[in-house]
Order: sequence, then structure tokens, then C-alpha cells
Amino acid sequence: MKPLFVSRLVAAACAALMAGPCAWGQAELSGDTANSSTLQRMIRDQFDANHNLPRYDQEIQKAYSFLAEGNFNEAYRHLNYAIKEDPNRAEAYVGFAIAARAKQQYPAAERALNKAMEVEPDNVRVRHERARLLLIKQLPEDALTEIDQAIKLDGGEDWNTQQVRAETLVALNRVEEAADLYPQIVALLEAKLTEVNKMIIAEEGKEEIVAMGKEYELVNDIGGGIREIEVLRFDTVPKEAPAQWLRVRARLRQALAAAQARAEELTNVLAAP
Repeated sequence: MKPLFVSRLVAAACAALMAGPCAWGQAELSGDTANSSTLQRMIRDQFDANHNLPRYDQEIQKAYSFLAEGNFNEAYRHLNYAIKEDPNRAEAYVGFAIAARAKQQYPAAERALNKAMEVEPDNVRVRHERARLLLIKQLPEDALTEIDQAIKLDGGEDWNTQQVRAETLVALNRVEEAADLYPQIVALLEAKLTEVNKMIIAEEGKEEIVAMGKEYELVNDIGGGIREIEVLRFDTVPKEAPAQWLRVRARLRQALAAAQARAEELTNVLAAP
């Protein structure tokens, strides 16, 4: 068997654009019509999508988006905001660790993960990142202990943790066991990609309000007279899926291609004389 070297795995870390032709619609404001209910629901959904998340979660979402783009300064800014909101949750400290690891500042990454362990010892992502760091430090036995704990916590349904485990096994020269894990990793990635695609397709099937204005129309009254009603004319466009979802899909596609290539590589290594 040829010697193998553990490859650095890039963490995938997990927002809206509008485009397309306009469609016109209108709803009467002076009565509870079907159109007005639809309009109210569209307005409510748009507002809720942007404002319903707690401040901590909004900051974490922004921070992890910037981490995925490699924009560490902006990521740090939002991670600090998140810690001010709630210093007793692990995600922000894990974010600092991911950034420090990417910049090869391993002592800083370790300090951040120690703090994350202090506040949430049973957080899967904390265990996962500790395993990755231990693998970089060439401590595969310790890394395996951490990643096995992560898998115990998440039930083995996260492709990231399974991939770290596979690469840890490679570092321990247990290549056959690692190769046996890769079909599961590929299947988990395919399932995740299918899930994200469904979300994107569902979102792109919606419409989004981009402009509204009041108008007045004359209509026939039930008693034979004429009355004036106020209507709201609204301009909509087909929604695009949030840019963050599109980036997640792109990263999943890359990860799937890499996992398939790695599976083939390990199979070839085992088959080599």
C-alpha cells in the first residue's frame, strides 16, 4: 500500500436577491378579499423572513456567511456582536476557531474551542472542530476520540463529521476503514444537496413585492349605485433563492465531487500492489 497524507478539509459554513420580469396585481383595501389576504400574507412573509430571527442568530448567520467567503474581518465583527448578545452559546467561539484555523493561528483556534467547550461541552460542532485541529496537530488518536464523540451526538447523519473521521482513519493508516466510510459520506452529501435544491426551487416559485401604490376605482354598488373604492396596486417579481442558499449549493456540489474523487483514490490505493 502506498503511503497517504491527510488532506486539509475545508469547512463548509453555512440573504436575498431579486430579478426577473414584473407581474402586476391589485387588491381592494376596503374589504377582506382573497387578493388582500394574499397580499397581506406576502408582506408578512417578507417581513418575517428578514426580522423574525433573534439578534444573536442574525449575527451568527452573517458571520458564517463571511467565514465561508474568507472575509474574516467582517466575520469577526459579527461574531463579536453575537457574543455581546449571548456569551453562553458556542457558535460564535467556534466561528473564531474556524477563522483562526484558516489563518493557521492554531493556538488562537484552540483557545476559542476551549471557551466553546466551557459553555457547551455537548455541542457537535465544537467536538468536530476540536477533532480537525487535533488532526492538523498530528494527534490522530485524540482526533478520533473527539470525532467519535461528535458522531455519537449527531447520530452519524452529518457528512462533515463522517469525512473528518475518514481522514483521521487515513492518518492512523486504517485506510480500508476510511474507504468503507466514503460511500456513506457521498450518500449524505447527495441527500443534503437534494434537500437544498428543493428549498431553492420552492423559493424561486414564489413572488416578492417590490412596489406598492394606492389607487381609486368606481364600481357598481349592489343597490344599483356607484361607489368609489380604494385599491392597492402592487408590483411583484419572481423571487430568487437567497444568495446564501446558492453558495451552500455550490459548496455542496464541490464537496460531493471531492468526496467522490477521494473515494476513488482510496479504492485505488487499496487495489495497488
